[in-house]
Amino acid sequence: MNEPDPIGFAKAILKHFPDCRIIDGGELQDLADKHGLLTKERRTTACSDDGSCNCADCLSPTEMECGFDCYHVHPLLAGKP
Repeated sequence: MNEPDPIGFAKAILKHFPDCRIIDGGELQDLADKHGLLTKERRTTACSDDGSCNCADCLSPTEMECGFDCYHVHPLLAGKP
């Protein structure tokens, strides 16, 4: 897991300022991962049963069975030790 670098992340986002509309969700996720703001876990099932797993909404059962990368906010940024 990379050490979180929120300043590096902010700089990467602000390179697009003032037209930040050109950043899509995939690019945002890639930048957050690159700067250690996300944790990545390889999975074949949803990460929760309470409906909060975004992957379960985006992937077909076949795609999930093949394996996918599940991303979560880094524990330090989520207020966890």
